[in-house]
Amino acid sequence: MNKWWRISRTKLIAIVGILIIGSTAAIFWSQSGTQGKEPSSRVERRDVGPSGQPGPIDVIVPNFPADPGPAQTKGPYRLLPYGYVDPPPYVYPTAKPCSRPIVDGSDPRVARTAKFYLEPSYTPPGFSPPTVRATEICGTEVGELQWVFESTASKNPIEMNIWKPDLPFDIRIPPDDSWATLQDGSINNVPAIFLRDKPGQGGGQALYLILNGDTLVNMSAASAVDFSELVKIASSLQ
Repeated sequence: MNKWWRISRTKLIAIVGILIIGSTAAIFWSQSGTQGKEPSSRVERRDVGPSGQPGPIDVIVPNFPADPGPAQTKGPYRLLPYGYVDPPPYVYPTAKPCSRPIVDGSDPRVARTAKFYLEPSYTPPGFSPPTVRATEICGTEVGELQWVFESTASKNPIEMNIWKPDLPFDIRIPPDDSWATLQDGSINNVPAIFLRDKPGQGGGQALYLILNGDTLVNMSAASAVDFSELVKIASSLQ
């Protein structure tokens, strides 16, 4: 599952912006928003790749603005401009200890033991009823759920991940020259953030919704999927 718009559930906001062209190694975070007329990235030819690959290799390098501007607080979300890094001293959270899973995350009965379990009651037309699995488990405690709606007519599923993140939850604003844009929204009168394609462009779409004060719903789908169906699914969670 490759969702570039999804941010780490910790507040780790160091940005990696490297894409190696013509190589098996590729790391590319096209997250955040740019200000000014300069493109958000440029291509550089290097003799050696970031991981020591022999060149020449073309690498996409981000053009970070000198002053990206401040972070914007929107309810339980923090929207981060392109190139933004928290000023020092900032201590990034360390990973919490986690014991080896002793239950099967693919078993729906395990997923239903999650303290933050939410289940959709709506299935969009053209999709099969969703399946659920626990994607993160510490011992017997479920740390994250994933629901998947498989399309009956295409290879474009709808994926929905649910977990309890650190709040406020950080979301990076796409660059001005990105195919996507962030929008404020609401679902059942609860503040939400929507990632939408710009007119005439396509690359994917997503929504972020904090429910019950501390549980994040992050849903994503291809551009071909009607965005209103994602909203209906989120509205049906209980």
